[in-house]
Amino acid sequence: MSFAKSDTLRVPGASLYYETHCDDAHLLLKELSTEPAYVFGSSGGGRYWA
Repeated sequence: MSFAKSDTLRVPGASLYYETHCDDAHLLLKELSTEPAYVFGSSGGGRYWA
């Protein structure tokens, strides 16, 4: 079973977009429960292009 809307995680070099991740998470959570979900995100860094 797959809840991903796209193949971006399976295609090398494909661009990833926040909207795609949000849509995928929404579809998964909708299938798991009708209760509200509390989601926390954190980042310890990333790439900086100057």
